[in-house]
Amino acid sequence: MYEHVKNVAVSLLGPKNYKDVPPMMGAEDYFYSEIVPAAFYYIGVRFVDIIQLCD
Repeated sequence: MYEHVKNVAVSLLGPKNYKDVPPMMGAEDYFYSEIVPAAFYYIGVRFVDIIQLCD
């Protein structure tokens, strides 16, 4: 599933607009992933002119 979503994202957005990020802890509940395979993808925008407010 990961490779498919990655390939679609790269083909739609271009390789310079795709970024792999390290796993991070969040507030999502992955309980359902004990029953079915699951993955989480972040899709969003970034404004490079805005100062980063937090880490």
